[in-house]
Amino acid sequence: MLYEGSPRILGGDLVYKMWYTGGWGSASINYAESFDGVVWTKYAGNPVIAGHSRSYVLRVDDTYYGYAANGPNSQIDLYTSRDGVSWILDTAAALPRGPVPGWDDGAVANISVLNEGPGVWKMLYDALGTGSGWQIGLATSSDGRVWTRYATNPVLSAGLTGGRGGPWLRKDGSRYFAWVHGSPPGGLPTEFQRYTSTDLVNWSASPSGATLGRETVDEGSATTVGQVADATLIEVAGQTRLYYAASTDGADPNAGQHIKLATAPFSLSALQSTRENALSTRWTPRGFVSLSSDGAMLIPSGSTSLGSPTFVNSFRAGQYTLSFTATILGGARRFAVVAAYIDDTRWASFITRDGAIDYQEAVPGGGRSVLLANTSSVNLAQHDWRILRRPTTVELWIDGMKIGATQTLSSTFLAQTTIGFGATATQIAIRSVLVS
Repeated sequence: MLYEGSPRILGGDLVYKMWYTGGWGSASINYAESFDGVVWTKYAGNPVIAGHSRSYVLRVDDTYYGYAANGPNSQIDLYTSRDGVSWILDTAAALPRGPVPGWDDGAVANISVLNEGPGVWKMLYDALGTGSGWQIGLATSSDGRVWTRYATNPVLSAGLTGGRGGPWLRKDGSRYFAWVHGSPPGGLPTEFQRYTSTDLVNWSASPSGATLGRETVDEGSATTVGQVADATLIEVAGQTRLYYAASTDGADPNAGQHIKLATAPFSLSALQSTRENALSTRWTPRGFVSLSSDGAMLIPSGSTSLGSPTFVNSFRAGQYTLSFTATILGGARRFAVVAAYIDDTRWASFITRDGAIDYQEAVPGGGRSVLLANTSSVNLAQHDWRILRRPTTVELWIDGMKIGATQTLSSTFLAQTTIGFGATATQIAIRSVLVS
């Protein structure tokens, strides 16, 4: 993740640039850009690096260095580029698997690289080996191409607590900081923790415990297989953004792997001086990270409008505002915004019908309570939606006009609020989705 100029997709000057993994069994590296770091536009020529995953990109002078895991060979290859889009293989097996038997003889995967100046390159990488779970090792290089493992790796071992992986490395002054995800024995669930070191060998954990835990339904908050993993941090305008992967089941390719964003109102340097505990609201979930070719999520015709929305994300309890634009592209003009789940069988949602918008509380096979009047916004034009979560109600505003509010008291909602979109017999484009 970088925030810089010379965009390849969007106009303007400064943009966010993301290189991300698409796919599971046959993964590839893809590229996307964003003006705000929330709504992303995918590069039309994706993938930019085929047959690889778990990339890490940094820019040194006028060259992009892209490290990526070559799945079939379980090694780290180095690609280079002048524009971040057109890549050439520079060094195959820049970091191969370790010797057999060994702690990293099975696979090397996620890495994070620092260039501290001419001839000084440092890398943290996670690996899987004989008789051990995921652990983190150190490697050094004089050119970023040929890497030497530290003799007494791993530097962050699994120990009795399970695995550690997905390192993101930063140096501030004389200290190094690493954000990693850790797990109990068995590999799941995972949560983030921050570590500090002066030599990249001896690490101490933050006293706050989990830096960012599994707090929402889509992160498997109430399960033993949920996952938040693979942190990437970036500082822009004095605030820090944490992008991370989330899933209800980290071992299931069909469990809805997706990218999320949390923010902290501190610079990276200031953040490192805090306890950085999610329970102290240092980190605040900010919204969807959607990846689509035109910056929109297309909700297809025939998707379920209640019970299992096409796109879902969850947020902690409290007040929030969901803002987005919606354009109905055709069909019966019926779609739903699920405002909050109450339990596994009952939920609250705003539902459009031909010529009307209702707020409904529905139970499968049961009744529905219609609380909102007709509105003229169910047509093919673009409309601005806002859903406000108040202490005791949820309000719906369209094009600056309050349409209505729920009658459900906040005590009936779960601790987290779940939001999703669905459609019945129509297509709808959802753009600029933000939760604040």
